Amino acid sequence: MNIKEFAENLVELISINNEETRNNGGKINIQVFESILEYIQIFMTEAIKVNSDCVNIEKFNEILKEILEALKNNDFILMSDMFEYEIIPEINKVIEQLS
Repeated sequence: MNIKEFAENLVELISINNEETRNNGGKINIQVFESILEYIQIFMTEAIKVNSDCVNIEKFNEILKEILEALKNNDFILMSDMFEYEIIPEINKVIEQLS
């Protein structure tokens, strides 16, 4: 699987997780959440290997810190929104730069 396919699968996983979170009254599946974080880390690492200029590490870290803060506050809807409106666009920017 190349980095673009990996990114597309990651975006799909995030979208499915967000839909499930909203459908379950704002409750998350912690295993899926942990997998998403792990996949984001793998994605960033692999993208950097391809082109170190394509990943804004500071931006990803800033967003992930906000997501973890939302997790501490049990604000799972905010977490879903952060994934959808912050992480996915950053992933898409990386995909565009790698294309």
